[in-house]
Amino acid sequence: MFFILPNLIFWTLFPAVLFFALRAHIKKVKSLFFCITKYKFGYFYLGFKHKFYYWEFVRIYFRTLIVVLITLLKQYGISMYVLSVILIFIYIIAAMKLKPFESKLLA
Repeated sequence: MFFILPNLIFWTLFPAVLFFALRAHIKKVKSLFFCITKYKFGYFYLGFKHKFYYWEFVRIYFRTLIVVLITLLKQYGISMYVLSVILIFIYIIAAMKLKPFESKLLA
């Protein structure tokens, strides 16, 4: 428990802090294409369409959710895996419908 709780807090709060820092930076400079913006936050939005700059944060939280579900619902066996597959399927459908990636190869 001493290992799980700090990691869970980290993986839920740290991406949110980065996301709000990115949003504040975008509001300040009004662009994603400045060198400083790309240097500081480029990992999180390069490769996505401009209006989907937040998609990497969706992916981070989605992966965290899957790990938490698998960890917490381990005692339920196959139903935990079924729920995970359903959530992955929903994510894939959302990604196919919204097309957040710049490259067609990544989609």
